[in-house]
Amino acid sequence: DKRTGRPKIWLYRDKETNEPKGDATVTYEDPHAAVAAVEWFNNNWLCLKKSNCSNVNFAFRGACNRCGIARPTGASGILGVGGRGKGRAAQESGGISRPAGGGIFGPNDWPCPMCGNINWAKRTKCNICNTNKPGIMRVV
Repeated sequence: DKRTGRPKIWLYRDKETNEPKGDATVTYEDPHAAVAAVEWFNNNWLCLKKSNCSNVNFAFRGACNRCGIARPTGASGILGVGGRGKGRAAQESGGISRPAGGGIFGPNDWPCPMCGNINWAKRTKCNICNTNKPGIMRVV
């Protein structure tokens, strides 16, 4: 931060091991940007187990989809707001919990049955694994 000379992102670390705990404090100059960030990241989590990963994972993932490391126990949303997000019951989304309306997902966005990625409604194939959207037949 230019005004205070302090970092805008503060990672909390274990005092004994100096490993990241999975929690951080983020400072924003613009309050609207702070609200938008909370909305975007609510209940998602940042992989900090490998120094070269730093992947943001959707809340429903139990392991990082980039490096495969298991989600840290007790890891909440990456902005410390975990547990406040809205969610649909797992049975409503094919066994995958995801945020309900008002977030970054629309009512017709769909979870991939193969990899669990949430795809925009307009997609006919998963943008991660190329699996067809459920109900879409592939013409040969």
